This record gives sequence, structure tokens and C-alpha cells, in this order.
Amino acid sequence: MKLDCKIPSVVSNRKISVIIGFAVTLLVIIDLLVTSQILPYISDTEMVIFILTILVGYGLGSWVLLGYTKRISKEIRAKSSFINSMHWSTV
Repeated sequence: MKLDCKIPSVVSNRKISVIIGFAVTLLVIIDLLVTSQILPYISDTEMVIFILTILVGYGLGSWVLLGYTKRISKEIRAKSSFINSMHWSTV
């Protein structure tokens, strides 16, 4: 039995995936600068950065980026039997 579910347009859109990837990278950079005390922060800023890191980095970001990677990987494996055999030998 094959479940035919359509991938949401958010995951399949390349622009959105690039923007989410940029946002995750920017959050990590800001988080590292605040942690190493290069950027000044107050208690409220620390809480906002923590919440944004959890929501964007672990929630929305991972869902969009992993979905996009899955779609691109499927397209590449459909075009090349060598890549497909490499994929299945490592899985």
C-alpha cells in the first residue's frame, strides 16, 4: 500500500528553503556572539534568542530543510542509478 501524500509547497519551494537556512545560520551566529559575550545582552534578549533558536532552528527550520533535502535527493536518485545504489547501500 502506497501513501500518496503531496509535499507542502513550503518544503518544495527553493527560495523559502534558502531563506530558512539563512535564518538558522544567522541565529546560530548571533547565539555564539552572545554566548562568548562579544554582543551585549540583557535577560530579555537571552530569552528571545533561546525561544527563536528552539522555534526556528529545531522546529520550522529542520522541517523545511529536511523536507527540501529529501525532495532533491529523490530527484537525483531518480536520474542516476549509481547514486540510487549508493543511497541504498548506506541506508
